[in-house]
Formats: sequence, C-alpha cells, structure tokens
Amino acid sequence: MIDQFLNNLQIVTYRCSGDQQRRVLEISDNIKALTGYQDPYFSSGSPNDLDRIIHPDDQSKIRQAISAQLQKPTPFTLEYRIIGADGGVRWVLDQGLYKADGSGGDPEIAGILIDVTEKNEQDLRRKVWQAACRLAADQFEAILDHIPGMIYYKDRENRFIRVNKAMAEEHGQAKAALEGQHLSAIYPLELAERYYQDDLAVIESGEPRLNIVGLNIVEKLVTKQGLRWVDTSKLAFRDDAGEIIGVIGMSFDITDRIEAEKKVKVLQTAIEQSPIMVVITDPDGTITYVNNTFEAVTGYRRDEALGQNPRILKLNRDVAIDYQKLWETILGGQDWQGIFQNRKKNGQPYWEQAIIAPIFDDEGQLYKFIGIKQDITEEYHNRQLLARLYQEDVLTQVYNRRSFFEQMGRNAIRYQTDAVKWAMLMLDIDLFKQINDSYGHAVGDQALWGFAEICKKNVRKTDLIGRIGGEEFAICLEHSDFEEALQMAKRLRESVAASELRLDNGTVIKYTVSIGLSLPRTADEPFEEVLKRADTAMYSAKNKGRNRVEISL
Repeated sequence: MIDQFLNNLQIVTYRCSGDQQRRVLEISDNIKALTGYQDPYFSSGSPNDLDRIIHPDDQSKIRQAISAQLQKPTPFTLEYRIIGADGGVRWVLDQGLYKADGSGGDPEIAGILIDVTEKNEQDLRRKVWQAACRLAADQFEAILDHIPGMIYYKDRENRFIRVNKAMAEEHGQAKAALEGQHLSAIYPLELAERYYQDDLAVIESGEPRLNIVGLNIVEKLVTKQGLRWVDTSKLAFRDDAGEIIGVIGMSFDITDRIEAEKKVKVLQTAIEQSPIMVVITDPDGTITYVNNTFEAVTGYRRDEALGQNPRILKLNRDVAIDYQKLWETILGGQDWQGIFQNRKKNGQPYWEQAIIAPIFDDEGQLYKFIGIKQDITEEYHNRQLLARLYQEDVLTQVYNRRSFFEQMGRNAIRYQTDAVKWAMLMLDIDLFKQINDSYGHAVGDQALWGFAEICKKNVRKTDLIGRIGGEEFAICLEHSDFEEALQMAKRLRESVAASELRLDNGTVIKYTVSIGLSLPRTADEPFEEVLKRADTAMYSAKNKGRNRVEISL
C-alpha cells in the first residue's frame, strides 16, 4: 500500500550501511528510473554504494555530513547532484535516519531519495512529507513529527487512526487525544460532511486525489488559528490484501501563498488596467510582457510585441539621449528617466516619458528590465509651444528682446573664449508708422512678418536675429569681419528695398530699412556697448535720408 503511494510519487527508498561507504543493503526498484542503472548494479550485496553516483564536486560535502551524522544521529536532509548511467546530472534530496542496532549489529541508515531537478519548492516539501510514510515505525515517528505539514490516516468510518505532530498542534490537541476521534468531533458538521464526501470519493474509486502538478484540493480548514487555506492530497489506504480500509491525507497550510497570490493578482490587474504603458523585457531586450495601454498607444497587439525588441518603436531621428549613460545607469542597479521620440505601428511619431529600471532575482542576478512609459505627445508639444512663446516673437518668429539679450550674453562669453569675430546690425523699417496709419495694423503686421522673412533668408543659421521692439530688429553676425558684415548689411538693405507687399485690393506697398553696423573694439567689450553703437549708427542712417547703412566703430 505505501509502496504504491511512493511509486506514484517517484520516490526511492533505501537502506544502507551506517558508515562512510553507505553500501546498499536494500533499495526500491524506481532507483532504475532515477539513475538509469539496471540490475544488478544496486542489488543487495553489490559492491556499488550510493556514493559512487554522487557528483565529484559534492562528495566531500556529503562525507562531512555523514560523518557528523555518525557522531550525533538525528534525522538528516541533504541535497546534492548525482550522475546517471547516461552521464546526465540530476539533483536529489536525500532524507533519512541513522539507526544503531541495539543488539550490537552493524548500524544502518534508512532514507529516501527524491528527484528535485525540475520540482518547485512547494512540490518538494510535499513529497518529503509524503515519503515519510515509507519508513519503519521507529523512523516514521521521528521524521513525520519534524514535518510542518499535517499528515493523517483515517478509517472508512472517518475516524483518525494516526496523526503527526503538526496535525495535532493545528487542532490544539495531543496526538493521542486526536487519534481515534471522529471527523465530526473536530470540525463543524457541514465541513465534516464535505470532508467525508471527499474521502468517500477516494475510497470508492481507489484513485488518489493528485493531479499532474501535485495540487488538487485547495480548501478552507478551521484550525486553532482560525480559518486557513490548505493544499490537500489524499490516497486510498489499503491493507496487506489490497482492500481499501481508509484514507491517507496530507494537508499543507498555504494561507500565506494564497494571500500573496491575491496581492499579486491585484497588482497584475492594476498593471493591466493602468493608463501608463508597462513593458517588461529579458536582459537582452526581448519583450516578455506589455499591458493593454501599450497596445492602445502603439497599435501593436500583444502577440506582435512579445519576442520583439523595443527598437520596433524607434523613430530614426536624432534625439538627445545618451544611450551609454542609460545602460550604465540601469546595469548599475539604478533607475533611468528620460524622454523618447518613438513611432507607432502606423508610423505616426509620438513622445513618451520613460522610467526604466532593472529587476534582480534573490541571488542578485539581473532578471528583467521594466519600463514605465507615458504618452506625453500633447504635453510635449504644449511645452515646446510655451518654450517658443518664451523665446520667440509671436508675429515674426525670431527671438524676442529678452531671449535675444539672454542668448547674446551666452554667445559673448563663447566669442571671447574662442576668439570668434562678430558684428552687430541694428535695423529699423523706415516710415513704418505711416504704413500702420494708412493701411491699418494688420497690414503693418504683414510688413513686419515679411521683413523678418527677408532677414532669415539672407543670414546664416549661426547668426542671431531678434525683434528688439516695434519695427526695430538686431542681427548678430558670427564669424564675420568688417567687410563681411558690411556686405551683409548692404544685401539686406537692397533685398528690403526690392520687396513688395501686395494687398488683397491690388495695392502694392514698398518700404525700406535703415541699418547701423558696429563691431566690438576689444575682445572683452560688453555686447550691449556694441549694440548701442549700432543703434546710434542706425539713427544716423535715418537722419541722413533713410534706406542706407551707417557705421560706428
């Protein structure tokens, strides 16, 4: 009966000599499935011992543990690697007891081997607890009572035949007091009846209540601690003739796990329904998870994104991101924050604010990266607009007075440090008041806009244009000596004089500009002084008849 139980669980039982060699005295047949070795490799009396299959790197550790066991016999648990007949390596859990022969015979070790290569911790604990049933009565008590899970036998009348220490403690009774009691004496009638029906299903079918993952009954149990969640497995209990005489049950408190799973589920739901995009990748950048918002924003379905790299979103434009610094930050265990310009599946560009953080496992190894991202396209455009409004003149879209002076302050330091030649022009549209008075401010605005466009088309991108006030403009010409600056001033005057402003009614308006030119007298002269001389020269041009260039050096 118990052999069947253990074989179902693929657990090897053994007896071996109680010395360092651990010669095999008796071992169950399923050792063949575990190791691949066939008869008579592990037959009784074989010179082969358990240590022969232990991985060389683990043998020293096992010998030390066995030596300690011989000094102070107690239940032991070891975990180590074995090498099978095919040379493959598997992990096993070895649990047993040292048993001295009271009559003076040789001591023995009785134990179990469990393949834990592909088992999770929960599965492992349950198999250890179940396997204790295979040990002899004197060994059974010692090991079974060290197991935190509740283990019990019940007969067909639903009376407890035998329980372990954990079962008794969970119900606040001594083992002897609990054994022999009927189920209904311990649990409320409704709950006792449900447990009985479950037991009856096992008794009548003879089938164990185990599924492929080792979990089949997750139920609520009333204990001295109150209502708890337990994971229960049950097996038919048979006599020597094979008749079913009761049930063997194993129940393990999983309340903490259930509560943790609930919390995880809440977090999963929150992430799925979050208005923020969430992307999780492997360390190599392969996407392993995206939430609903990612699908909605990017247009990529989840099945299209999984297995891809976030580069599918990259827009092939230069964005001021230091990718080397990004990787140094996240690989160093720190969060990185920044703004990306990406593109959706349909090619539409969008801006996103991103926080990227590394996730490490319990051993400190890099496990995943998580990206928390928000579509800030509208906000980004609004910010850009506000920045332009702060810097630019709304009508002409050149620097306003404040920004022109701020930028000139920064440029002047660079000009002095790098010995850059530069010149300043001051420009004023002639008789602009007459345009406003004769045709209205709307036409005057058209004239200002047209004048600014002429300036933009003639100067270089490195030159600085600002509307200083009204119809007055300033232009800083970088990398320009006197002759170059003078030629630019003349070209601007001629371009303005040749331009025409045509109104909807067919009227043609022509206007001119007066220009003053100045250069810094010394490398460290404040730009305001240069601007002031250029302004004086501009008024001199007006006084001399307008539509001309005057110089003040």
